[in-house]
Amino acid sequence: MPETLPMLTRVMRDPMASLEEIANVVGRDMDLTATLIRRCNSAMYRGAEPVETADEAMLRLGLDAVLEMVMTLVMKSMYRLPPEAGAELAGLWDHSLLVGILTRQLTQHMDVSRPISFTAGLLHDIGKVFFIKASTEEYVDVLRKARQRHRAVADLEEELLGTNHATIGGEMLSRWKLPANIVTGVWLHHHTELGGEQNPLARAIELADTISYVLGCGLSDQYARCQNSQAIQEILHLTPTELPRLIMNSLDEAEEVRRAIG
Repeated sequence: MPETLPMLTRVMRDPMASLEEIANVVGRDMDLTATLIRRCNSAMYRGAEPVETADEAMLRLGLDAVLEMVMTLVMKSMYRLPPEAGAELAGLWDHSLLVGILTRQLTQHMDVSRPISFTAGLLHDIGKVFFIKASTEEYVDVLRKARQRHRAVADLEEELLGTNHATIGGEMLSRWKLPANIVTGVWLHHHTELGGEQNPLARAIELADTISYVLGCGLSDQYARCQNSQAIQEILHLTPTELPRLIMNSLDEAEEVRRAIG
């Protein structure tokens, strides 16, 4: 588990949390400090004057945006994969980042905090990381077979490994004591038959995952499991004209975040 994750988890759970609770972590990490300042001075957030310190950046961005950025940087190191993973999972980080941003956009009408929905989307495929690090050769073979057979990876995982990355990811996030709604959202985003249809966050992740695949972001030649995107849009109270706007906003933000974090 990343060293700073317990602190981030406490902040996400506390509705009265303040910037001071993550200021110590930011202050100890020069790379994180520089990244926050770059993000704050980007076109998306820049005000009348550029900021020069982490404190100024945090005040301008606000708690939710700072928490998302810190979580992004903390978890990025988790997605460093062995060379043997090769092209099969080379785009996993870009895919996960876009799904995190899309999930937050798709759940804007829900009673769920912005950092919670973003983190759930960002970590939705963390089970693939655990698979590849536990048994690289075997899991790469599963990914190749899924591509050759034009099948969703989760289905081939079930057939060949007896479980799938959503289950593994949910189990590990539960052991790391992340908030229950993040754990449930990740666990159920490929398990609508187990109650995912009653979990709007899981459905939002499922739709965001599908959109990212359709856009070809990150994981080429992998296939989504989502069967009824129209029903999911209705569950999330999205209008037909709203979804294209959310997608464009998410793509712009994902590009801006990639520039900020390098």
